Parts: sequence; structure tokens; C-alpha cells
Amino acid sequence: MANFKTASPIPCANLLKALNDLLPPTVRVRDAREVPDGFHARYDARWKTYRYRILQSPICPPFISRFVCHHPYPLDHRSMAEAARLVEGQHDFTSFAASPAHAAEGDAEAKSDDARSTVRTMARTIFSSRLLWRPRTSLLIYEVRGNGFLHHMVRNIVGTLLEVGRGKLAPQDLLRILEARDR
Repeated sequence: MANFKTASPIPCANLLKALNDLLPPTVRVRDAREVPDGFHARYDARWKTYRYRILQSPICPPFISRFVCHHPYPLDHRSMAEAARLVEGQHDFTSFAASPAHAAEGDAEAKSDDARSTVRTMARTIFSSRLLWRPRTSLLIYEVRGNGFLHHMVRNIVGTLLEVGRGKLAPQDLLRILEARDR
């Protein structure tokens, strides 16, 4: 989702076609509509979906290496899926936030936008948290949908899920980490 302001009299349907004519074929605008003046695509979103891809093959092709976490070792997908479900609901995700050094540089939720508050809350609501296994491509996809994410939150959850998959942690350990509220 994106938004922009324009004084153009072009109807949304025509704008949609014009934008797609200008964009490369790998990028598409699927819908265009007018929104209220105060609308902000990021802050007014009802939910956000994040997908983190773990490649479980012996070799990682160079053309996808920047887009996946390569883990060529066996993982217990069932335990990982059980642990993933434990983050559903409203929680304080302090334990999974970026370390303090990284938080200052990248957590845009903590930055002011217009008259928005600069008070930072670590509470987020996760609507769904699941693992999808794609055996044909050897991809394990962690998909999480929520009302927002802290900087590095999903990356840190995935790191914990990998520890569960390796057998280093039990699924219930994720709850203990979450409840500790300590990075």
C-alpha cells in the first residue's frame, strides 16, 4: 500500500492504468482510490503481513541469497509451528525488539510523524503466526500478521524459532522469553 497527494484531475481508474504503463512489468499497481486527506498508508493500516523465508537446501543459489535465511540442516517443523502460534495475541515484545544500539537507528515507530506521539510502546497484537513448508522449493516460510512490528522483531522471533527447530529450545521457552520482557 502506498499513498500520495496530487492535484491532478485524472480519475483513479485512469491513474491506475497510467502508473502501470510507467512501471516495469515486475511492479504493478492493483488498485487506486481516493482517501481522506489525513490518511497515511503506514500508520492507518489495519494490519501488516511479514514473510520470512528460510531455505533448507544444501546449497543456496546466489540469485536468492539476499532474500532468504539459508539453513541447510534439519529442523523440527512441528515444534517450530507450535512455538510460532504462541506469539499470537497481544504481547509486550520487548524481548524480541532490536538491541538498544539498533533500536535508536531504525525503529520508525518511535519517531514522530506530524502530530503523532513519540511515546514508544512495545505492545503489539499478532493476529496470526504460522509456518508454511514448501517441499518443492525447500522453503520454510514464517508468515506473521499483526497490527505492527518492532525493528528486527520478526528476525529475532525467527532466530528463536530456529533454536526450537534445532532442539536447543522447547516451544514453551518462547513464552518464557516473551514474558521476560528483556532483550
